Amino acid sequence: KDFNGQTPVHSVICSIEHAADRHNFQKVDNLIEVLKVFSGRQRRDFNEKIGGTNITAYDLGRMCKVKKVQELFRGFDMILGAIKEHEEFNPQDFNSLWHDSPQEQQRKLEKAIFSLLEDWAFNPQFKIEEHRDYLKKCIFSLDMFDSSENFNQMRKFAKSKMDDIHQDMFKIRDSMAEASEGGKKVIDSNEVPSITSDGPQMIIKVKDECLELGRKSENMKKHVDEEVLVPLIIGVASEVLIDFKEQLGRALDGDCGDNAVYVDDKENAKTILQEHQNWQRWFTVAKVKGA
Repeated sequence: KDFNGQTPVHSVICSIEHAADRHNFQKVDNLIEVLKVFSGRQRRDFNEKIGGTNITAYDLGRMCKVKKVQELFRGFDMILGAIKEHEEFNPQDFNSLWHDSPQEQQRKLEKAIFSLLEDWAFNPQFKIEEHRDYLKKCIFSLDMFDSSENFNQMRKFAKSKMDDIHQDMFKIRDSMAEASEGGKKVIDSNEVPSITSDGPQMIIKVKDECLELGRKSENMKKHVDEEVLVPLIIGVASEVLIDFKEQLGRALDGDCGDNAVYVDDKENAKTILQEHQNWQRWFTVAKVKGA
């Protein structure tokens, strides 16, 4: 960037508008060719913000008073390139392009979107949660998903990747059960140790019985895992959470002279604390995932 916070792409767009104001259309055409080169080699610059603003080179190009530049930034190659590089693009531009393009270009756009979903957005090798804002901003509002075929394909990708995550989760669970003392106790004695007493909190002699009802196939194991054991573990965690909150509250009260306040939802903290004028510390406990 230069001292004004502009990338070469910003500078070229400004130069195009300057040339257009002086009716130097040959220079305009030459600089547009430069932008085309940048779009293939320096795509990252297109989402760089100008100085301290939220305006990017991509925004600047779309709003440019030179129509040829607008057409370039709203065009097929620019949008397809952004999708392939997992960069932000304008969904309205995509929708207009998708509706007005020949079928061959429509299919290329759709293929690029599905490739983005399968290889990047829903890929458990990446931090999927970090893609949520991108999906909401650029993907979920696309008109191509008004087609039941395209929508179902997106759902299929999402479900497939979620199944992969479940398998990884089950592997981690099995590894923890086999490697830890607590896990060995669960396997050997079919019981979950209590955090408040020496006795078992609940007996879980259900896996083998459930498998006996089927054929002990991989499919049956998958159903038992997802529909029996996982909800059961969630239930155990919910029970433990009650004891944990009580013990944590007592520990904090000891430091605060019985003036520690439990807040179930931190969004309501202000309201709850108004009812406890002498509070010294407030705390909350994350809810059990999946509960």
